[in-house]
Amino acid sequence: MSDRSPASEQVCQPAEEERAQLAREQAARAQAQAAVARLEAIEYVTEAALASLPLDELLHELLRRIRQVLHADAARLLLLTEDGRGLRVHAFDGLQAEAPEDLFIPMGRGIAGRIAASGQPAVIDDISQVEVVSPVLRSKIQSLMGAPLLLEGRVIGVVDVGTVSPRHFTESDLHLLELVAGRAALAIENARLLQQARFEQARWQATVESMLDPVAVVDREGRLVYMNSAYQQLFGPAARLGLGLEERPAAYRLFHPDGRPVQPTDLPLYRAAVLGMEARNVELVQHTDGQARFAVWNAAPLRQDGQIVGAVAVGRDVTREREAEAERARLLAEVQRRAAELDATITSVADGLVIYSPEGEIVRMNPAAQDILGYTEAIRQLPIAERLALLRMQLPDGRPLPVDESPPRRALRGETVRGMVAVVHPPTGRAVWLSVSAAPIRGPGAELAGAVVTFTDITREHELREQLEDVLRAVSHDLRNPLAVVQGQAQLLLRAFDKAGITGPERKSAEAILSSAQRMNRMIQDLVDAARQEAGLLKLEREPVDLPAAVRGVLERLAPGLDSARIRVVAPAGLPPVWADPNRLERILTNLLSNALKYSAPASEVTVTLSQRNGEVITSITDRGPGIPPEELPHLFERYYRGPAARAEPEGLGLGLYITRQLVEAHGGRIWAESQVGVGSTFSFSLPIARPQGA
Repeated sequence: MSDRSPASEQVCQPAEEERAQLAREQAARAQAQAAVARLEAIEYVTEAALASLPLDELLHELLRRIRQVLHADAARLLLLTEDGRGLRVHAFDGLQAEAPEDLFIPMGRGIAGRIAASGQPAVIDDISQVEVVSPVLRSKIQSLMGAPLLLEGRVIGVVDVGTVSPRHFTESDLHLLELVAGRAALAIENARLLQQARFEQARWQATVESMLDPVAVVDREGRLVYMNSAYQQLFGPAARLGLGLEERPAAYRLFHPDGRPVQPTDLPLYRAAVLGMEARNVELVQHTDGQARFAVWNAAPLRQDGQIVGAVAVGRDVTREREAEAERARLLAEVQRRAAELDATITSVADGLVIYSPEGEIVRMNPAAQDILGYTEAIRQLPIAERLALLRMQLPDGRPLPVDESPPRRALRGETVRGMVAVVHPPTGRAVWLSVSAAPIRGPGAELAGAVVTFTDITREHELREQLEDVLRAVSHDLRNPLAVVQGQAQLLLRAFDKAGITGPERKSAEAILSSAQRMNRMIQDLVDAARQEAGLLKLEREPVDLPAAVRGVLERLAPGLDSARIRVVAPAGLPPVWADPNRLERILTNLLSNALKYSAPASEVTVTLSQRNGEVITSITDRGPGIPPEELPHLFERYYRGPAARAEPEGLGLGLYITRQLVEAHGGRIWAESQVGVGSTFSFSLPIARPQGA
């Protein structure tokens, strides 16, 4: 039986309902406060400010905040490896004495591996009862709660928190961790994307900055928002960020290659940014400081979500190419002009000219060569050996000239031929005398690129030389024969006068006749010799000559007519022989010795000194005569020159020293004179030393 009365029960019932209602309100208020706390915790963990952090810093800051809001001793964040085969610890917070683990956890192994494999969270009050891969967790942590990092249903990692002391994580704790994990996954992915975008932007910018070609980026309105160093260098201070399309042609002083000013609508970036069209190979010319710079531009629009947000242009400075093209054009015109000049020269030159390929084919033949050789088109197509054989070439002495020794073949072997005289018999039938020169043509690497042969028709000169030889023979024979008769008769008269003892005027007349005949004979010989040498008819029959012996022989032969006893010869022992024609050498010595005796005092000495020097033997003839004035020395060896002393003598034509010079030079030697007025003169000449046989 109850102690309460019905009245008291009626009084207590409203009070209990009030308490229940108050409890419900308090519970609802607690739930609301908990929800607000969770929302604040979530906002705290994943606030927007974290998005600006680098990925590694973001991961550590997320862990610190997660551990803080869940009142845990340690927190880890593991991310899925690229191959998806497991997890690797990327961040660790708490347990300050412990270093972060460089730990790989296979999928399905350990707590984190099972959470990642299943995609489900886990709460473990005592981790000693389950498989634990991490040594740190196994030795330090008693209770653990973990959740997967999910991004659009895809696991990208795991986050877990643990306590050193045993703890039972509530459903509210787990729900909060899942919410935070979801936000963290999105933040991590955004950070990843931002980091990748920054990396790509840095890589793009580094690549563009390292380019030698100018690069520019504009926004939708065409304003310049980026330019690399090459672009800045190309346009200089006029290039600045924010510069609009309409300002650019005037600021950059841009023109078309044909000289027309560039309009804003002509710019490649206008077509790309405003019209959304690609522009390719647009050439523009910039005029600055009196110089023109050429550049070729390509441009393309930049699109985002199908909308044009700007454009990029890449140029290439082609100034050097255009300058090189202009220089090539100038050089080509110059080459063509020179080729035309050369062609006209080759065509108009009177000498024959033939250019051969390395194989001996005729590449070019001028009209003079065609006329001289008489080649038909069929002959020109023949191999070189057959072509040259048709000419039946001969040497001047009538011996055949082998084809392989002809100037064209020698030049094609790399030899050079100068002034070779040959006789050819072209198809015209007449013999043609030619002076032929030939040389190889070398390429840039000194390789044989062909040969050039030039020849002069000297047939007329040969005929004139033969006629001159006939005249000289006639002069020498027909004039000297009567003189020989006069000279012989005068000598007979003198002998008859000697026998009869006649010494009067008759004898002087006979002596005058003989002296005049001898002088006339010498003058005729001088004229003939000079003419022969000038006409190139002088022929030397050279041999080794003992010069001291030759000088003594000349002195012996001069003794009857000249005072050769006044001549003293100075010659060193062992003097080598010279390479000379003995008869021409005697003429040289006779002229110089007779002059030395003639133009010196009767009792004075004449010295002949022989010496060897640099492959030559020097002969010096010194007299003690009156000497020669300095102004006369340069003219002594000229034709018909006679100095004052010579002009005082009635004899001679002034050809003696001229002929002597020609004879010495024909031997390859030199002749010169030195003199001092009042002291005497020295005439010297050189002759080459004879080489040993077979050398």
